[in-house]
Amino acid sequence: MNAPAPSITVKLVTEAVSRHFGITERELTSYQRNKRVAWPRHVAVGLAARLTPYNLSRIGRALGGRDHSTVIHSQRRFADRLLNDPEAAAQIAAIEQSIVEKADAAAAAVELAFTESEIDERTRELGKLDAAIYVAERRFAAVRQSFEIVRAARAVARARTAVIIAEHTPGQGPARRELDRRVDELMRIAEGGHV
Repeated sequence: MNAPAPSITVKLVTEAVSRHFGITERELTSYQRNKRVAWPRHVAVGLAARLTPYNLSRIGRALGGRDHSTVIHSQRRFADRLLNDPEAAAQIAAIEQSIVEKADAAAAAVELAFTESEIDERTRELGKLDAAIYVAERRFAAVRQSFEIVRAARAVARARTAVIIAEHTPGQGPARRELDRRVDELMRIAEGGHV
């Protein structure tokens, strides 16, 4: 582990160390000095220094308010034992792996929640867009129908003009029939749109 993962916290380290060694987090952060608690505390300090982005002072505060020199001592004890005790090194590797896996799972859960919220937001935006498109289509249909009514009204006006002209000439029948047809068409269009 070269770069500390920002999703790993001292709390995550203390939980994993406590669970591995069968002690409570309260015992881990207590001032007890017995072997049962001291080595797990050194492990917590060493792993917190290795895996978290926090400085030693902050790690000390998180582990029961220990000062900087105490944390440095714990870190040295941790490093020395790792060099000299292959069994301890294997235990630490297992603890470290469980911490990283838990942090990765937590990061994946956060990423999934973020992705789900993004999907929800995009879905809401699409719903608003669909509603706007529906309104625009309705308005466009109304405008298109208005144009059809205007076109039909002009055709009626032309037919009426033809009837007026035909009143003074023979052959008034076809002009009158054309006017009736155009008026019927205008009424059909106007009634269909409820204008």
